[in-house]
Amino acid sequence: MNEKSSSPFWEGLYANRDAVDTFGPPNPEILELVPTLPPGAKVLDLGCGEGRLALPLAEAGFQVVGVDVSEAGIAKLTRIARDRGLEIEASVEDLNAYEIPGEFDLMISDGVFHNIHREHAERLIASMIARTRPGGYNLVKLFTTKVPPPPELAKFHIGLWEEEELFDRYDGWEFLIRSSFILEDEHPDGSRHRHPINKILARKPA
Repeated sequence: MNEKSSSPFWEGLYANRDAVDTFGPPNPEILELVPTLPPGAKVLDLGCGEGRLALPLAEAGFQVVGVDVSEAGIAKLTRIARDRGLEIEASVEDLNAYEIPGEFDLMISDGVFHNIHREHAERLIASMIARTRPGGYNLVKLFTTKVPPPPELAKFHIGLWEEEELFDRYDGWEFLIRSSFILEDEHPDGSRHRHPINKILARKPA
């Protein structure tokens, strides 16, 4: 198997394009949270990729930590942050081995946990819940087994979840978003995918 066929499509888009749009624009619900977070809030973006969320959050004045397994994604994020005069603590990390470093006001895992082993996704969600400051937020979006993964991505989707089991992890939190849907996704290289999504945006009791 050659290097191209063994790498997911986003690696080439991270490495060969300046635009930060591989997975679309920033989530509107995250941008809407900006005025509700304390000045200088600490944000952790697990699977930050090229910085789709990390960059606007840093521009809002927050202390952003972004981690991703993609060297190309982190290199692109670091370069863009430098060019924009932003400070983002960005590093290449394997989430199967990552430990959350301290407490945060906002933690994000947007379309990542199905790409790591379930035991580590469960561990990280438990840590997110424990290490979110009172009144803080978690955004989690992951793929489920409701629809089979696209053939070219199946080998990367090693930790798919069952429908709605994510929701149970956040018992006692306030749900701002609690949704299950099918995403028809198109990327800048023309590739199209159909993904079953469970998504939450939840606030920890103060």
